Amino acid sequence: MKTKFDFFGRAALVLTFAVAAAAACRKDEVPVYPGTDITPSDYEIVDTPAEPGANPVGLYVLNEGNYGSNKAQLDFFNFRTSSYIRDIYTDYNPDVVKGLGDAGNDVQVYDGKLFVVVNNSHKVEILGANSVKRIAKVDIPNCRSIAFDGDCAYVTSYVALKPLETPDQKGAVYRIDLNTYKITGEVSVGYQPEQLVIKGGKAYVANSGGFRAGYDNTVSVVDLASMSVDYTIEVVPNLQKMLEDENGNLWVSSFSGKLSCLKAKDGKYALASSIDFPVSSMAYYKGELYLIGTAYDANYKATYSYAKVNVNTGAVSSDKIITDGSDASVKAPYAISVNPSNGDIYIADSPDFTASGTLFCYTNAGKLKWSVRTGNIPGHFAFLYNYK
Repeated sequence: MKTKFDFFGRAALVLTFAVAAAAACRKDEVPVYPGTDITPSDYEIVDTPAEPGANPVGLYVLNEGNYGSNKAQLDFFNFRTSSYIRDIYTDYNPDVVKGLGDAGNDVQVYDGKLFVVVNNSHKVEILGANSVKRIAKVDIPNCRSIAFDGDCAYVTSYVALKPLETPDQKGAVYRIDLNTYKITGEVSVGYQPEQLVIKGGKAYVANSGGFRAGYDNTVSVVDLASMSVDYTIEVVPNLQKMLEDENGNLWVSSFSGKLSCLKAKDGKYALASSIDFPVSSMAYYKGELYLIGTAYDANYKATYSYAKVNVNTGAVSSDKIITDGSDASVKAPYAISVNPSNGDIYIADSPDFTASGTLFCYTNAGKLKWSVRTGNIPGHFAFLYNYK
């Protein structure tokens, strides 16, 4: 019998109860927690041992959904109970018309809240990180990525609702006050900006120019205090992903098949080096970048690859992430993340743009642990820490 379900749990006493319940229930049952009135409509217990003391507690998976289909979907995997819940946003926000929306593009947890950037619905959903219930919605045109500093969130935007028709309109970074959930600032950056990293009072914004005849090749450096561009860094064309390593260096990928390292000198960042690798997704863990590569031939047929890059040497340290031969099961790797606590690797497989995807979990040594069905086009991850 399915029972009421609380996928997060509450404090140590509740957790003890939950572990006992999980041990006693059948595979088709959900572990029971007191104090909830919602039963997930679509869930399963994954065939892997529960980790009662795990922190992070779980992993949010944002499924993009095929563009224009209004099928963005938020899933959650609970490490402490091995339970995977699909489309959790709809369960906890049944009164929101059209659900999560069209084309999920980023998901982050910050200060007890869950932020979901929904590109083609032109909005940022702000939810309780533990409750998944809507707190606020902020409308931002063609929003792409989000990052945080203090009491503010910063969101990149193409600005143009139809960038194919107006490719020469510059993008922007919007500032959201997290006390009022109002937009309190905006600054123009490069063309079709993608991911951004915030450090030292500045936002580093990767500009793609993906809809222009001539791609953008710059990182805009925005001073957050004045909301103005301080300087720009020339890198390589068509930039996309960006992250910071433990040395304070910035790594930025491009659709043109380059992975570039930016290093600070005399207080400003500049291009230090680039290597050839067609990065489509990347993650960071203990001195290494974990990369998925996607290259296309003249007929737009994709070839996939993997690599690890040592951030201290800037060289490829391994051309394998999956080591047990199970990589053949991953048809179209689309996104990657690494558990900061135990090094487990998560690879999202999106074999086409209409069917469900699959989330694969591997040990850090590259051995398959488990897999589970996701929504359509799983593409973004966010870890949840600590129960409330």
